[in-house]
Amino acid sequence: MLNISKLKVANDEQGENLGFDCPICNNKGYYYELVDGKITKFTCKCKPRRDSVKHMRESGLGDMLERFTFKNFIANDDWQKEALEKARKFFKQPDGKWFVMCGNPGSGKTHFCTALAGEFLKAGKALRYMRWVDDGGRIKAAINDTPAYNNLIIPLKEAEALYIDDFLKSPRDSKTGKYRITDGDFKLAFDLLDYRYNHPELITIISTELSIVELLDIDEAVGSRIYQRSKDTCVSIVGKDKNWRLRENQND
Repeated sequence: MLNISKLKVANDEQGENLGFDCPICNNKGYYYELVDGKITKFTCKCKPRRDSVKHMRESGLGDMLERFTFKNFIANDDWQKEALEKARKFFKQPDGKWFVMCGNPGSGKTHFCTALAGEFLKAGKALRYMRWVDDGGRIKAAINDTPAYNNLIIPLKEAEALYIDDFLKSPRDSKTGKYRITDGDFKLAFDLLDYRYNHPELITIISTELSIVELLDIDEAVGSRIYQRSKDTCVSIVGKDKNWRLRENQND
């Protein structure tokens, strides 16, 4: 009876509500059962999703998950409607495909990709967010320390769903205006995307200021993998007339 009482107290303990409620573990991510008379801890099926939401919030993307949704996206122009249709289609059937959005700053890449990330989180997918400039920098700094490098990259490689923001973004050359992409960038990009290319069940979302042609020119091995996986699900937005930040009352 004492163990049953303790079991009830442990299971009744409330965890943090992260936008969805789990009656199995009361939002803790784990629950307890009696096994051979002993209180035993079990991981709840909601934990991967719970960890994903925490990771997104810690990454600084949390508030954007509420603002950037398909529902509040304003699609007035034909190209916006086409982009929205591709994003929704990808969400319904992502197997073997990647959603890639290429475009200038302000073209709506963040809105589309964050909306997709949010939908997959709601669907229970364990999603990780990678901001290339920040997370990529940390991983590249550990490139000569194999254990540290693997600890950082493996969770991204194996993530059920991965959103890479500003893929391959780096400082621009003052003369050519092109990105100064390093060997470390190439190694990280290939290691990460080659693994996911060979595991088509993994969901991949990529935003980048580079076009598919530019990606192919920069590195054919990486660019060809992106092209193959996104032939029907790539959105390319170019032109200052498509910079939403220059318009009033438009999407960010």
